[in-house]
Amino acid sequence: MTVKIALLNEKMGAEEFGIMIKAKEAGMDIESVNAKTLLFTQNINTNYDIYINRCKSANRRTKISEFLQSLELPVINTGTVEKISNDKALTSLLLNKYHIPQPKTCFLPYNSLKGDTGPIFRKEEVNLVAKNILNELTFPMVAKPIFGSWGRDVRRIDNEQSLIDDIKKNYASISNSGYYIQNLIDKAFDLRSYVLKINGKTMYISGFARVSTSDIIFRSNTHLGGMPVETQLPSSIQKLCCKATDVITQDTPNALLALDLMPIMDNSEERNEIYALREESWEKFQNIWKLRDKLLGNYQLSIQKLLDAEKPLKTAFRDFMSQEPYIKLKKLIGEHVMTKKLLINESNASPDFWLNTRYVTGVNLSDLYIQCITASIGGETIES
Repeated sequence: MTVKIALLNEKMGAEEFGIMIKAKEAGMDIESVNAKTLLFTQNINTNYDIYINRCKSANRRTKISEFLQSLELPVINTGTVEKISNDKALTSLLLNKYHIPQPKTCFLPYNSLKGDTGPIFRKEEVNLVAKNILNELTFPMVAKPIFGSWGRDVRRIDNEQSLIDDIKKNYASISNSGYYIQNLIDKAFDLRSYVLKINGKTMYISGFARVSTSDIIFRSNTHLGGMPVETQLPSSIQKLCCKATDVITQDTPNALLALDLMPIMDNSEERNEIYALREESWEKFQNIWKLRDKLLGNYQLSIQKLLDAEKPLKTAFRDFMSQEPYIKLKKLIGEHVMTKKLLINESNASPDFWLNTRYVTGVNLSDLYIQCITASIGGETIES
C-alpha cells in the first residue's frame, strides 16, 4: 500500500523539499499542501494517510494540528505538542511541575493597551507587577513574548526603571497574552538538541552549540549571528532531554522535538575566551551564508537546486569546521558542557535543519520525519 502524505506549509523551503526527497526515496506519495487554503468543515473528507505540519506561522501550525488531532487524523507534530512548545509559559509550568532544571521564570497575565500616543496602563498595577518580579528575580533579566521564535522581541533588562518601562510597553496581542520574564543566564552559547519519540519510546538523536556574539548581543539564534559548533552532550543531559520531551509530548506516541539548553557560565573570562575563538572562526562561517544566498537565496527554490547546492555547501562547511580556531572552540565548548550546570529553556516543534543541523551534526531530520510517518501508520521503524 502506498502511503499518501500531506506536507503542510505556506511556502516550500529547503526543509520541506528535503522531506519530500526522503519520502519519495522511501516510496511514499507526498504532496505539498498550501495550509492557508486548508478548509475544515463538519464533514471533512481526506485522502491523506498522515500530515506533516511544517507551517512557519506558529499560530497557524498549532491550530491546524489541533484540528487534525481532534479529527483523529495522524499529524506530526500533534496539536498537544504544538500548543505546549509554542507557549513559553505553559512549557515553563510543565518543566517546573516535573522538576526539570530551567532558568528562574515569572509569568503574569498582565498587558498594557496600545493607545494612539503610547501605552495605556494603571500606574499602581505596573508598580505592583514590578515589585512582585523583583521579589523573585535579579538583574539582569530577559523578557520575551509568550509565543514566538527566532529571538524576536527578546529584551535584556538591567535595572528597575527599564523593567517598569518594559512592563508598560508589554502590549496585549495575538502573540502575547501576558508578561513572561526570566533571570538572564550568563552564557556564551546555548545548545540545540533533537529528540525523537517513536511508538512511545523517546531517544536523544543529536545536537550542537550556537555561540553568541557577546554578552550584550546575547541571542544565539543562527539567523541573528549565532555560530554552530559540533557538540556532544553527556548521557545524563541526553536523559534529561528525553525526560523533558516526554513531559511536552505527554500521551503523543510519535513526535520530533528540538530543545534549547543553556549552561551557567558566571566567569566572564571563560565567556570571552569563547567569543574570541568565535571571532577568529567567523569569516569562514560568513562565507557559508554568502554561498547559501547565492545558491538557494531566491523565490524559485526547487529540489534540483537543493541537490545542486549539496556539494559546494558541504565543502564550505568542511573548510569552516577544519580550521584551527573552530577545533579549539569545539574542544572548549565540550569541556564546559561536561562541567557546567545545564538548564532547559525552550522547545521547538518545527525546527529549521537543512543547513546548520545537517552539516554540523551529520543528522538529516528528514529521515526522522520518515520514521514518525512510518510509526504513525503502523509500519516498521529503524531502531536507534
